[in-house]
Amino acid sequence: MQGNASTKDESVWAAISTFLHQEGVRGQVYEWRTHVQGLRSLILADPEAIRHNDLAKPVYESFLCLTIMGNVQLDAELTSLMATLPPDLDYLQQVHGITRTLLEILLKIVSHATTPSPQVDIIADRIELQLLLYCPENIPTTGLDESTARTLVHYSHVYYDATCIHFQRLLRKKDPTLLQDHIASAIGHLEAIEVEQTNPHGCIWTWPALVVAAECTDLRSQQRMFAWFKSKRRHGFKNLEVACDLARKVWALRVESARDSDIHWHDFIHGTKYDVLPL
Repeated sequence: MQGNASTKDESVWAAISTFLHQEGVRGQVYEWRTHVQGLRSLILADPEAIRHNDLAKPVYESFLCLTIMGNVQLDAELTSLMATLPPDLDYLQQVHGITRTLLEILLKIVSHATTPSPQVDIIADRIELQLLLYCPENIPTTGLDESTARTLVHYSHVYYDATCIHFQRLLRKKDPTLLQDHIASAIGHLEAIEVEQTNPHGCIWTWPALVVAAECTDLRSQQRMFAWFKSKRRHGFKNLEVACDLARKVWALRVESARDSDIHWHDFIHGTKYDVLPL
């Protein structure tokens, strides 16, 4: 569906939001990429109007995450869309703890990993400095009750740790055994969310859970992540089940290949049963 008329139809955005939720539940392999391309066309038809539509904005911001976290084709249009985002994201920041700054950092990581530059070391140094200066504790929580505010801070830490892990693995090529501090931090926050949310507001997205789980190198952290995945089955999201299966595949392959650090979950996504919606 394309054109300005479609972008102004609130029922279209309500339907797309429902569809994204259903795709997470179904865990349909690869099909989601085709739909994201269609959503891209719809957004590009009138991005200015979409940014001022309360129903469209969450879909718009989710699309940016899908494109970046799902490693969908990255181009100048995406960079342009990112540049027009407001300083504080209405949906990603308030619900998931993802700020515009962190999303921009993640875009740089994925972009430079996908298309390596001769200056990759200089670029990596700049990104690392941004990550060092970033404080997940500073996520705005004004107006939230204490429990919801604490949960949002936990979310913020999980996405930050996952981004740091992704950076170190993709651009620095670090052995995952050297990243276990970030792994332990992220798992601690994931577990704290489960304790905090007596009435859960939702389920954390697949991407950070997979990034963290896949790089667990000791049995204890693997057991904790597996237990966390099992606890999330109550939500019925098939894509989290797939992420768990992929993480366990990576663990097994590392053991079989004498803990080869070059094994990365990215290598098993495209064209396989693991290519599901990363949200």
